[in-house]
Amino acid sequence: MMNNITKYRQIISHSSVYQNLDKDGRDLFRFQRNVYQKIVNHKNGLKPYSSESNRDNDRDGSGLNLKILYSAVLGFAGFHLWKNSNCEENRENSINDLLPKKTLNEAINIARDLTIKVKDEYGCPGIVVAVSIDGKQVWSEGIGYSDVENRISCTPDTVMRIASISKPITMAVVGKLWEDGKLNIDKPIQQYLPDFPQKEVDGKKVQITTRQLVSHLSGIRHYDKKYLEKNKEKNDKNNDTNTPTSEFELKEYYLKKNFKNVTESLKLFQDDPLVHKPGSKFLYTSHGWTVVSAVVEAITKKQFADVIKDVFKQFGMEQTYLDENEPLIYNRSRNYIKNKKGKLVNAQYVDNSYKWAGGGYLSTVGDLLKFAHIMLYSLQANQSNSKKSGYLKADTMKTIWTLVDNTKINWDKDGGYGMGWGVVPEKQEYGCGRQQRYYVTHTGGAVGASSVLVILPPSEDNSKTFDSLPKGVCVTMITNLISVSLNKTALEIAKTFEQCDNK
Repeated sequence: MMNNITKYRQIISHSSVYQNLDKDGRDLFRFQRNVYQKIVNHKNGLKPYSSESNRDNDRDGSGLNLKILYSAVLGFAGFHLWKNSNCEENRENSINDLLPKKTLNEAINIARDLTIKVKDEYGCPGIVVAVSIDGKQVWSEGIGYSDVENRISCTPDTVMRIASISKPITMAVVGKLWEDGKLNIDKPIQQYLPDFPQKEVDGKKVQITTRQLVSHLSGIRHYDKKYLEKNKEKNDKNNDTNTPTSEFELKEYYLKKNFKNVTESLKLFQDDPLVHKPGSKFLYTSHGWTVVSAVVEAITKKQFADVIKDVFKQFGMEQTYLDENEPLIYNRSRNYIKNKKGKLVNAQYVDNSYKWAGGGYLSTVGDLLKFAHIMLYSLQANQSNSKKSGYLKADTMKTIWTLVDNTKINWDKDGGYGMGWGVVPEKQEYGCGRQQRYYVTHTGGAVGASSVLVILPPSEDNSKTFDSLPKGVCVTMITNLISVSLNKTALEIAKTFEQCDNK
């Protein structure tokens, strides 16, 4: 019997599939089929059982021998794979190198199925998705309706509310002013906004900086003004475990008033006390970004609306706008919510002029990919022979995309906040355990819309030089329904396309 095993081991060791195990993604299943066929051919007619009659006709025990030999050879193959794999945390090849590569069409089919799945789970009227690999858009598609009543289908050109993805775009403006020396992000904001009220916490004066604002550490409230009263009551009882109400339940989230400028928007909250001492705690706040836009106005001597429109143009984002109700914006989607009975209805009228910088932009998936490419290129500009600089310096982007202490994000519990971006750091607690990939992200939730933008840089060493930029996978999704969680799906899609063999 051992001689037979040795014989079949020799047969299989000369198999081209076996010899290429390390080259073709370790396709064990294909190898198994090849092994079996080799044995069958060598036995000159010995076939696997396909029916009861085959089993009954096996009088000489050759079938049992075949089973044993088959198992032995596969065991040898498994040992080979184990021996040649390296489970060290810093192994040269990532786990993606061990997986079978996908064709572009296979990746698209998987991504489409994931998109339809999340659409069905939440009952979204319509959803639009787009993916790019290394700066090239490889897939975009609209599914469902942008206008249910008039049966208008979603397309890649459908314009939707991107909500809080507005924050990363605004951060690009802040980053530019910062690296140009026009903005000191660690100075008190009163240096730029002398009329902004001086704040106190526990009877002591405190300072708010732009750095704290862009990382949600300023202590400025979100939409929940009543939270201040509830929080005070809790603090009086030495218990500050209270948390703000969901923004979707707050009246301030559904403002209908048109705010003429940022100064008018500041009046909504600037006189309210801080929720906590600046820098001590994380509290997500879109109002904080209104203060950021006021700082931008003070430095540029321009209305923020004009500043950001210039940036849209500079970035080539021709289908990105302020969410203004009066202008005709072609391909603009309708917005939807679910009523108490779970039935789809039109979302109520709102005016988002009070929060341009933190949640007031409209865009398409294609334009969001353009923005993602600009940011990714900026990060990697020093890793290329290209003579074209990024919009921001690489060091600026590294800081923006670095996790800040005492921060968190509710769309990925493994991550936190950087500067205008959610950041999920690379992490592996022990050898051969779950390996958490580094990526940056932002989600958005608006009245009648939800969105996500995920950027998955390559896992290679940051010192590697690339022939062309940018490198990485970018995914964006927008739907015209409120309160839809998209980050997990977008990340799964990004990892699917990262395995694509024709990038």
